[in-house]
Amino acid sequence: SLLSQVQTLQDEIGTELSETLTEDEKQLLQQLKSVQVELETEIESQTQALEEVSVQRQRLQSLLQDNLLKRKRELEEEGADSADRRRSTDGEQPASRLAQAQRKENLEQLQRELDEAIQNAEDVEDRLVEAKTTDEALRAELIEGKKRLDVVK
Repeated sequence: SLLSQVQTLQDEIGTELSETLTEDEKQLLQQLKSVQVELETEIESQTQALEEVSVQRQRLQSLLQDNLLKRKRELEEEGADSADRRRSTDGEQPASRLAQAQRKENLEQLQRELDEAIQNAEDVEDRLVEAKTTDEALRAELIEGKKRLDVVK
């Protein structure tokens, strides 16, 4: 009995499984294959979008870091220059107030730039999370389709 089952299984090795399916099962198989191809294409697309968003995020972070370092150096230079001017003017109050107002304005501008850069980074993060969620959903749908395909086989 066991030898006959082994022989039967060996005989089936070269045959197409789809030949033993009913017409409805063949149609379902074709639909599932079509869905599988679509899902694989969508996964590739979402993966590419995810990679693009990741690259954009890296660029924005790098740009933010470069801008902040540049601005910090500028402010340090302005601070040193204004300290030198204060010492050389021997207590001229109007110049000191003007320099202080300028530093305050510069600081406020830097804060606005920082806030904008943080918002941009958060937007990129949100898109990254959305792309990952879509990718996970598509992968789950593809796995489910493969399972249904295996059941039909």
